[in-house]
Amino acid sequence: MRPITTLTLALVLALGLAGAQEAGQTIDIEMVTVNYWHVVDIEWAGDEPLSGETSTFDGRCSVPSDYYAWGSSEGLTFPTGPGTAETEHCGQLVWEEGDDGQRVLSGRLGSDGVMTLRGADGSVMTATFYADESSFDQAMGVFLYGMHFTAESVTGMPGLTLVESSFTATYVIPDIAAMLTESVPVIGVGHGTATFVVEAAVGPEDVGAIEFEMVNVNQYRVTDVRWAGDEPFSGATSTFDGRCSIPSEYVRTGALDGLTFPIGHGWGTTEQCGRFVWETDAEGRRVIRGNLTSDGIARLESDDGSIMDMSYDATSTYDPVMDLVIYSMAVRIDDMTSPPGLSFVDGRMEATYTVSDFEALMSGAIEIVGVVHGVATFAPLATD
Repeated sequence: MRPITTLTLALVLALGLAGAQEAGQTIDIEMVTVNYWHVVDIEWAGDEPLSGETSTFDGRCSVPSDYYAWGSSEGLTFPTGPGTAETEHCGQLVWEEGDDGQRVLSGRLGSDGVMTLRGADGSVMTATFYADESSFDQAMGVFLYGMHFTAESVTGMPGLTLVESSFTATYVIPDIAAMLTESVPVIGVGHGTATFVVEAAVGPEDVGAIEFEMVNVNQYRVTDVRWAGDEPFSGATSTFDGRCSIPSEYVRTGALDGLTFPIGHGWGTTEQCGRFVWETDAEGRRVIRGNLTSDGIARLESDDGSIMDMSYDATSTYDPVMDLVIYSMAVRIDDMTSPPGLSFVDGRMEATYTVSDFEALMSGAIEIVGVVHGVATFAPLATD
Protein backbone atom coordinates (compact mmCIF):
# COMPACT_ATOMS: atom_id res chain seq x y z
CA MET A 1 0.00 0.00 0.00
CA ARG A 2 1.32 3.47 -0.82
CA PRO A 3 2.29 5.79 2.05
CA ILE A 4 0.47 9.11 2.05
CA THR A 5 2.87 11.86 1.06
CA THR A 6 0.75 14.55 -0.61
CA LEU A 7 0.87 18.08 0.76
CA THR A 8 -2.91 18.28 1.02
CA LEU A 9 -3.04 15.36 3.44
CA ALA A 10 0.11 16.46 5.25
CA LEU A 11 -1.58 19.75 6.16
CA VAL A 12 -4.03 17.87 8.31
CA LEU A 13 -1.29 16.38 10.50
CA ALA A 14 -0.91 17.89 13.88
CA LEU A 15 1.15 16.63 16.81
CA GLY A 16 4.02 14.16 16.95
CA LEU A 17 6.25 12.91 19.72
CA ALA A 18 9.48 12.74 17.77
CA GLY A 19 11.42 11.10 20.60
CA ALA A 20 12.76 11.62 24.08
CA GLN A 21 16.10 11.77 25.81
CA GLU A 22 16.50 9.79 28.98
CA ALA A 23 18.57 12.45 30.75
CA GLY A 24 16.27 15.20 32.01
CA GLN A 25 13.19 13.48 30.54
CA THR A 26 12.81 15.80 27.57
CA ILE A 27 10.29 15.27 24.80
CA ASP A 28 10.61 16.62 21.27
CA ILE A 29 7.20 17.50 19.85
CA GLU A 30 6.73 18.14 16.15
CA MET A 31 5.10 21.47 15.40
CA VAL A 32 2.87 22.06 12.39
CA THR A 33 1.00 25.21 11.46
CA VAL A 34 -1.53 25.99 8.75
CA ASN A 35 -3.05 29.45 8.90
CA TYR A 36 -4.49 32.41 7.02
CA TRP A 37 -2.87 35.79 7.78
CA HIS A 38 -4.02 39.30 6.87
CA VAL A 39 -3.03 42.90 7.60
CA VAL A 40 -5.10 44.61 10.29
CA ASP A 41 -3.29 47.96 10.23
CA ILE A 42 -0.15 49.31 8.57
CA GLU A 43 2.07 52.37 9.00
CA TRP A 44 4.06 53.38 5.91
CA ALA A 45 7.42 55.18 6.00
CA GLY A 46 6.29 57.56 3.27
CA ASP A 47 3.15 59.57 2.78
CA GLU A 48 1.87 57.02 0.25
CA PRO A 49 1.82 53.21 0.26
CA LEU A 50 4.53 51.50 -1.79
CA SER A 51 6.48 54.76 -2.16
CA GLY A 52 9.87 53.13 -1.62
CA GLU A 53 10.72 55.38 1.32
CA THR A 54 12.10 53.68 4.43
CA SER A 55 12.33 54.36 8.16
CA THR A 56 13.29 52.66 11.43
CA PHE A 57 9.92 53.81 12.86
CA ASP A 58 11.40 55.46 15.95
CA GLY A 59 13.69 52.52 16.61
CA ARG A 60 11.07 49.80 16.36
CA CYS A 61 12.85 48.39 13.31
CA SER A 62 16.47 47.29 13.42
CA VAL A 63 16.86 48.00 9.69
CA PRO A 64 15.27 50.70 7.49
CA SER A 65 11.84 49.39 6.49
CA ASP A 66 9.03 50.33 4.12
CA TYR A 67 6.29 49.73 6.68
CA TYR A 68 5.35 48.56 10.16
CA ALA A 69 2.35 46.19 10.10
CA TRP A 70 -0.07 44.71 12.59
CA GLY A 71 -1.62 41.44 11.47
CA SER A 72 -3.99 38.68 12.51
CA SER A 73 -4.16 35.00 11.60
CA GLU A 74 -6.35 32.01 12.28
CA GLY A 75 -5.83 28.33 11.71
CA LEU A 76 -4.23 25.27 13.26
CA THR A 77 -0.93 25.45 15.11
CA PHE A 78 0.16 22.48 17.15
CA PRO A 79 0.92 21.72 19.93
CA THR A 80 -1.39 24.60 20.92
CA GLY A 81 -4.19 23.45 18.57
CA PRO A 82 -6.77 25.61 16.74
CA GLY A 83 -6.38 29.28 17.48
CA THR A 84 -5.73 32.85 16.44
CA ALA A 85 -2.63 35.03 16.52
CA GLU A 86 -1.70 38.68 16.57
CA THR A 87 1.54 39.79 14.91
CA GLU A 88 3.66 42.93 14.52
CA HIS A 89 6.61 43.20 12.16
CA CYS A 90 8.79 45.52 10.10
CA GLY A 91 8.70 44.94 6.34
CA GLN A 92 11.25 45.65 3.62
CA LEU A 93 10.05 45.55 0.02
CA VAL A 94 12.25 44.32 -2.82
CA TRP A 95 12.07 46.27 -6.08
CA GLU A 96 13.39 45.51 -9.57
CA GLU A 97 13.38 47.38 -12.86
CA GLY A 98 10.92 45.94 -15.35
CA ASP A 99 11.40 45.55 -19.10
CA ASP A 100 9.71 48.90 -19.63
CA GLY A 101 12.01 50.64 -17.17
CA GLN A 102 9.31 50.89 -14.53
CA ARG A 103 9.91 49.88 -10.93
CA VAL A 104 8.37 46.45 -10.18
CA LEU A 105 7.64 45.00 -6.76
CA SER A 106 9.51 41.66 -6.78
CA GLY A 107 9.44 40.50 -3.15
CA ARG A 108 9.55 41.43 0.48
CA LEU A 109 11.55 40.62 3.60
CA GLY A 110 10.73 41.11 7.26
CA SER A 111 12.47 41.75 10.57
CA ASP A 112 11.73 42.42 14.23
CA GLY A 113 8.53 40.38 14.20
CA VAL A 114 6.63 39.30 17.31
CA MET A 115 3.64 36.95 17.58
CA THR A 116 1.18 35.97 20.28
CA LEU A 117 -0.78 32.82 19.42
CA ARG A 118 -3.85 31.95 21.49
CA GLY A 119 -5.17 28.41 21.32
CA ALA A 120 -8.86 27.59 21.63
CA ASP A 121 -7.95 25.50 24.70
CA GLY A 122 -6.52 28.56 26.49
CA SER A 123 -2.87 27.88 25.69
CA VAL A 124 -0.68 30.80 24.65
CA MET A 125 2.52 30.82 22.61
CA THR A 126 4.73 33.87 22.17
CA ALA A 127 7.36 33.95 19.46
CA THR A 128 9.74 36.19 17.56
CA PHE A 129 10.24 35.87 13.81
CA TYR A 130 11.98 37.21 10.75
CA ALA A 131 11.87 36.53 7.02
CA ASP A 132 14.94 36.30 4.80
CA GLU A 133 13.58 34.45 1.76
CA SER A 134 11.35 35.84 -0.95
CA SER A 135 11.02 34.56 -4.49
CA PHE A 136 8.56 34.56 -7.37
CA ASP A 137 7.39 31.18 -8.65
CA GLN A 138 6.96 31.57 -12.40
CA ALA A 139 4.96 28.36 -12.80
CA MET A 140 2.46 29.15 -10.04
CA GLY A 141 2.49 32.91 -10.52
CA VAL A 142 2.85 33.56 -6.77
CA PHE A 143 5.45 34.85 -4.32
CA LEU A 144 6.90 32.41 -1.79
CA TYR A 145 7.85 34.03 1.51
CA GLY A 146 10.05 32.11 3.96
CA MET A 147 9.86 32.86 7.70
CA HIS A 148 11.75 31.67 10.77
CA PHE A 149 10.03 31.52 14.18
CA THR A 150 11.51 31.06 17.65
CA ALA A 151 9.02 30.33 20.42
CA GLU A 152 9.78 32.26 23.60
CA SER A 153 7.10 30.73 25.83
CA VAL A 154 4.24 28.24 25.74
CA THR A 155 1.60 28.07 28.47
CA GLY A 156 -1.45 25.87 28.97
CA MET A 157 0.31 22.49 28.61
CA PRO A 158 0.18 21.01 32.13
CA GLY A 159 3.08 18.75 32.97
CA LEU A 160 5.36 20.21 30.28
CA THR A 161 7.83 23.10 30.42
CA LEU A 162 9.21 24.61 27.22
CA VAL A 163 12.97 24.33 26.73
CA GLU A 164 13.31 25.60 23.17
CA SER A 165 11.40 25.68 19.92
CA SER A 166 11.87 26.82 16.35
CA PHE A 167 9.96 26.34 13.12
CA THR A 168 9.95 27.64 9.58
CA ALA A 169 6.95 28.63 7.50
CA THR A 170 6.28 29.42 3.85
CA TYR A 171 3.53 31.84 2.89
CA VAL A 172 2.01 31.83 -0.58
CA ILE A 173 1.30 35.42 -1.71
CA PRO A 174 -0.49 35.95 -5.04
CA ASP A 175 -0.17 39.75 -4.87
CA ILE A 176 2.10 41.57 -2.37
CA ALA A 177 0.55 44.97 -3.03
CA ALA A 178 -2.99 43.65 -2.49
CA MET A 179 -1.93 41.91 0.70
CA LEU A 180 -0.48 45.15 2.13
CA THR A 181 -2.99 47.71 0.85
CA GLU A 182 -6.24 45.71 0.69
CA SER A 183 -5.69 43.20 3.53
CA VAL A 184 -6.05 40.25 1.12
CA PRO A 185 -5.33 37.11 3.22
CA VAL A 186 -2.47 34.73 2.45
CA ILE A 187 -1.96 31.13 3.51
CA GLY A 188 1.09 29.82 5.36
CA VAL A 189 2.33 26.32 6.16
CA GLY A 190 5.01 25.70 8.77
CA HIS A 191 6.87 22.87 10.45
CA GLY A 192 9.40 22.55 13.26
CA THR A 193 10.15 21.11 16.69
CA ALA A 194 9.52 22.08 20.31
CA THR A 195 11.46 20.55 23.19
CA PHE A 196 9.73 20.22 26.56
CA VAL A 197 10.78 18.91 29.96
CA VAL A 198 8.34 16.45 31.51
CA GLU A 199 7.53 17.50 35.05
CA ALA A 200 7.68 14.28 37.05
CA ALA A 201 5.44 14.00 40.10
CA VAL A 202 7.04 13.73 43.52
CA GLY A 203 4.81 10.87 44.63
CA PRO A 204 2.55 8.17 43.22
CA GLU A 205 -0.66 9.47 44.76
CA ASP A 206 -1.36 12.18 42.19
CA VAL A 207 0.67 12.27 39.00
CA GLY A 208 -1.64 14.54 37.01
CA ALA A 209 -2.24 14.08 33.29
CA ILE A 210 -0.97 15.34 29.97
CA GLU A 211 -3.24 15.32 26.92
CA PHE A 212 -1.95 15.18 23.36
CA GLU A 213 -4.11 15.79 20.34
CA MET A 214 -3.98 12.90 17.90
CA VAL A 215 -4.52 13.04 14.15
CA ASN A 216 -4.45 10.16 11.70
CA VAL A 217 -4.68 10.19 7.92
CA ASN A 218 -4.56 6.73 6.39
CA GLN A 219 -5.32 4.60 3.39
CA TYR A 220 -7.34 1.45 4.07
CA ARG A 221 -7.68 -1.62 1.85
CA VAL A 222 -9.64 -4.84 2.51
CA THR A 223 -7.33 -7.87 2.36
CA ASP A 224 -9.73 -10.74 3.17
CA VAL A 225 -13.46 -11.33 3.81
CA ARG A 226 -15.33 -14.22 5.43
CA TRP A 227 -18.99 -14.18 4.42
CA ALA A 228 -21.85 -15.63 6.46
CA GLY A 229 -23.57 -16.94 3.33
CA ASP A 230 -22.34 -19.05 0.45
CA GLU A 231 -22.18 -15.96 -1.77
CA PRO A 232 -20.92 -12.43 -1.10
CA PHE A 233 -23.58 -9.80 -0.36
CA SER A 234 -26.25 -12.47 0.17
CA GLY A 235 -27.63 -10.80 3.31
CA ALA A 236 -27.14 -13.97 5.40
CA THR A 237 -25.79 -13.36 8.91
CA SER A 238 -23.80 -15.25 11.52
CA THR A 239 -21.91 -14.65 14.77
CA PHE A 240 -18.95 -16.52 13.24
CA ASP A 241 -18.57 -18.92 16.20
CA GLY A 242 -18.81 -16.09 18.69
CA ARG A 243 -16.33 -13.76 16.99
CA CYS A 244 -19.14 -11.24 16.49
CA SER A 245 -21.30 -10.00 19.35
CA ILE A 246 -24.26 -9.51 16.98
CA PRO A 247 -25.27 -11.40 13.80
CA SER A 248 -23.10 -10.06 10.96
CA GLU A 249 -22.85 -10.52 7.22
CA TYR A 250 -19.08 -10.70 7.20
CA VAL A 251 -15.80 -10.53 9.10
CA ARG A 252 -13.25 -8.56 7.12
CA THR A 253 -9.56 -7.92 7.62
CA GLY A 254 -7.73 -4.96 6.19
CA ALA A 255 -4.46 -3.07 6.02
CA LEU A 256 -3.73 0.54 7.02
CA ASP A 257 -0.89 2.81 5.93
CA GLY A 258 -0.50 6.46 6.73
CA LEU A 259 0.48 9.01 9.32
CA THR A 260 -0.68 8.79 12.90
CA PHE A 261 0.49 11.22 15.54
CA PRO A 262 1.90 10.97 18.12
CA ILE A 263 3.53 7.77 16.80
CA GLY A 264 4.32 9.14 13.31
CA HIS A 265 4.27 7.11 10.09
CA GLY A 266 2.60 3.78 10.74
CA TRP A 267 1.02 0.75 9.19
CA GLY A 268 -1.20 -1.95 10.60
CA THR A 269 -4.00 -4.46 10.35
CA THR A 270 -7.67 -4.39 11.25
CA GLU A 271 -10.49 -6.89 11.70
CA GLN A 272 -14.18 -6.24 12.30
CA CYS A 273 -17.64 -7.72 12.01
CA GLY A 274 -20.09 -5.91 9.75
CA ARG A 275 -23.46 -5.81 8.11
CA PHE A 276 -24.81 -3.58 5.38
CA VAL A 277 -27.81 -1.27 5.36
CA TRP A 278 -29.89 -2.37 2.39
CA GLU A 279 -32.51 -0.29 0.59
CA THR A 280 -34.46 -0.52 -2.66
CA ASP A 281 -33.78 2.17 -5.21
CA ALA A 282 -36.27 3.78 -7.60
CA GLU A 283 -35.75 0.98 -10.12
CA GLY A 284 -36.46 -1.73 -7.58
CA ARG A 285 -32.85 -2.86 -7.18
CA ARG A 286 -31.41 -3.72 -3.78
CA VAL A 287 -28.57 -1.29 -3.03
CA ILE A 288 -26.22 -0.66 -0.10
CA ARG A 289 -26.96 2.60 1.68
CA GLY A 290 -24.77 2.09 4.73
CA ASN A 291 -22.40 -0.13 6.66
CA LEU A 292 -22.55 -0.94 10.39
CA THR A 293 -19.60 -2.62 12.06
CA SER A 294 -18.87 -3.92 15.54
CA ASP A 295 -16.18 -5.79 17.46
CA GLY A 296 -13.43 -4.08 15.50
CA ILE A 297 -9.80 -4.33 16.53
CA ALA A 298 -6.68 -2.78 15.01
CA ARG A 299 -2.97 -2.52 15.66
CA LEU A 300 -0.68 0.19 14.29
CA GLU A 301 3.11 -0.02 14.26
CA SER A 302 5.41 2.88 13.45
CA ASP A 303 8.86 3.47 12.04
CA ASP A 304 10.23 4.26 15.50
CA GLY A 305 8.88 1.00 16.99
CA SER A 306 5.80 2.49 18.66
CA ILE A 307 2.65 0.36 18.83
CA MET A 308 -0.98 1.38 19.26
CA ASP A 309 -3.79 -1.12 19.91
CA MET A 310 -7.38 -0.05 19.27
CA SER A 311 -10.94 -1.32 19.35
CA TYR A 312 -13.89 0.31 17.61
CA ASP A 313 -17.37 0.20 16.13
CA ALA A 314 -18.97 2.26 13.37
CA THR A 315 -22.18 3.64 11.94
CA SER A 316 -22.80 5.32 8.60
CA THR A 317 -25.12 7.62 6.69
CA TYR A 318 -25.87 7.93 2.99
CA ASP A 319 -25.37 11.25 1.20
CA PRO A 320 -27.78 11.26 -1.78
CA VAL A 321 -26.25 14.40 -3.30
CA MET A 322 -22.74 12.97 -3.45
CA ASP A 323 -23.95 9.37 -3.74
CA LEU A 324 -21.50 8.34 -1.03
CA VAL A 325 -21.72 6.49 2.26
CA ILE A 326 -20.13 8.46 5.11
CA TYR A 327 -18.63 5.89 7.46
CA SER A 328 -18.02 7.13 11.03
CA MET A 329 -15.99 5.20 13.61
CA ALA A 330 -15.68 5.60 17.37
CA VAL A 331 -12.18 4.40 18.23
CA ARG A 332 -10.93 3.47 21.69
CA ILE A 333 -7.18 3.37 22.21
CA ASP A 334 -6.59 0.34 24.44
CA ASP A 335 -2.81 0.64 24.72
CA MET A 336 0.07 2.49 23.13
CA THR A 337 3.78 2.89 23.58
CA SER A 338 4.64 5.73 25.94
CA PRO A 339 7.69 7.98 25.59
CA PRO A 340 10.21 7.94 28.48
CA GLY A 341 8.86 9.68 31.55
CA LEU A 342 5.19 9.08 30.66
CA SER A 343 2.74 6.21 30.99
CA PHE A 344 -0.34 5.74 28.81
CA VAL A 345 -3.69 6.33 30.53
CA ASP A 346 -6.36 6.25 27.82
CA GLY A 347 -7.31 7.64 24.44
CA ARG A 348 -10.16 8.04 22.00
CA MET A 349 -10.57 9.11 18.39
CA GLU A 350 -13.30 9.71 15.83
CA ALA A 351 -12.72 8.55 12.24
CA THR A 352 -14.49 9.39 9.00
CA TYR A 353 -14.23 7.50 5.70
CA THR A 354 -16.24 7.98 2.52
CA VAL A 355 -17.14 4.94 0.41
CA SER A 356 -18.37 5.21 -3.16
CA ASP A 357 -18.54 1.48 -4.03
CA PHE A 358 -18.80 -1.22 -1.37
CA GLU A 359 -18.45 -4.10 -3.81
CA ALA A 360 -15.14 -2.68 -5.03
CA LEU A 361 -14.06 -1.97 -1.46
CA MET A 362 -14.86 -5.47 -0.19
CA SER A 363 -12.99 -7.08 -3.09
CA GLY A 364 -9.87 -5.03 -2.37
CA ALA A 365 -10.13 -3.28 -5.74
CA ILE A 366 -10.08 0.21 -4.20
CA GLU A 367 -8.61 1.98 -1.21
CA ILE A 368 -10.42 4.52 0.90
CA VAL A 369 -8.89 7.42 2.82
CA GLY A 370 -9.79 8.12 6.43
CA VAL A 371 -9.23 11.18 8.59
CA VAL A 372 -9.10 10.57 12.34
CA HIS A 373 -8.89 12.98 15.26
CA GLY A 374 -8.81 12.50 19.01
CA VAL A 375 -6.91 12.75 22.28
CA ALA A 376 -4.47 10.51 24.13
CA THR A 377 -3.82 11.01 27.84
CA PHE A 378 -0.52 10.23 29.54
CA ALA A 379 0.59 10.53 33.16
CA PRO A 380 4.08 11.60 34.23
CA LEU A 381 5.89 8.80 36.01
CA ALA A 382 6.30 9.41 39.71
CA THR A 383 9.81 9.77 41.13
CA ASP A 384 10.98 8.18 44.36
